[in-house]
Amino acid sequence: MNVALIGLPRSGKTTVFDVLTGLAVPVQSHGVPAAEARGKHIGVIHIEDERVDGLSTIFSPKKTTYSEITLVDAPAVEHGDKGPVIDPEQLGALKTAEAFLHVLRAFHNPSVAHSRGTVDPLRDAQLVESELVSTDYVVAEKRLERMAKEHFEGPERNVLEKCREHLEREEPLRLLDLAEQDKAHIGGYSFASQKPMVLLANVDEDKVRGEPDTQLADYARSRGMGYTELSAEVEMEIGELEPEDAREFLREMGISEPARRKFIRVAYETMNLLSFFTVGTNEVRSWPVPAGTTAIQAAGHVHTDMARGFIRAEVVPCPDFLETGSFAEARKQHKMHVEWKDYLVQDGDVIYFRFNV
Repeated sequence: MNVALIGLPRSGKTTVFDVLTGLAVPVQSHGVPAAEARGKHIGVIHIEDERVDGLSTIFSPKKTTYSEITLVDAPAVEHGDKGPVIDPEQLGALKTAEAFLHVLRAFHNPSVAHSRGTVDPLRDAQLVESELVSTDYVVAEKRLERMAKEHFEGPERNVLEKCREHLEREEPLRLLDLAEQDKAHIGGYSFASQKPMVLLANVDEDKVRGEPDTQLADYARSRGMGYTELSAEVEMEIGELEPEDAREFLREMGISEPARRKFIRVAYETMNLLSFFTVGTNEVRSWPVPAGTTAIQAAGHVHTDMARGFIRAEVVPCPDFLETGSFAEARKQHKMHVEWKDYLVQDGDVIYFRFNV
């Protein structure tokens, strides 16, 4: 999974990147990354999973591979109050992202001036959303103009017209109900407002014990986005502690779970992802895939040859596999089921793919 951080300058975006990845990117006192203006930082979040740990205990594999989120922090670009909030060059760099994490400044610090003058996370969320929608509208409009000149007809044009009408209403494409085949027709455009997005409010320290901001949460829900909160300052302090001290600090602060774990959970929900597992003495591995993935598609994630020569999938739910300890024993206890290429993979499936090429 490739997730890009977006947000206005001095929102604490790079500090959030540090918190989630465990890296330490230099940040100047005014909140702008101390790197080249067009540089970007890339980090990987390994998604800890007790199920993977349990399977690894059974197999003692040479390698254990958790699901990963690649986080890309492209530095925000400063503009005047009436200028764009996302630089076109920055947006181009984000086209390869599968989803966005939009960091909103919800903390107050007189020594760090907000780029828009006042702290208003709802306004900032709406600004960036509006920019993404406007950018997509321009792309769709230009392409349709060219199609009209060339008298081009077909399903791609029909879908683009639906998109343009939707964008004209200032609605993001993630809210447009399209069939999978229709989505395929416009997949090459990498529309920004079509991608899943999580809003993350970077709040003051005294807000971490309270209830989430209902206005922001409601806005996120209405726009098809996920929502979570953290205090980057508090999380940086936690990251510097030993594990036991960190757990005690979390208890004292009334924080139910670390920010990284909360973000992963919200990201999975927002992107509608699940995990299946492959096992063996060489490797135990977790594979993140969208809900609705078929067995043959899952096989293709592991290796293209598995999809090309797919025969069947032997499936054991992870709790049953941890109890029985092997495919053979699961089969004896009737806890393994054989599935064909159209089977919809379920979260926690341990799968052995039979194939022949």
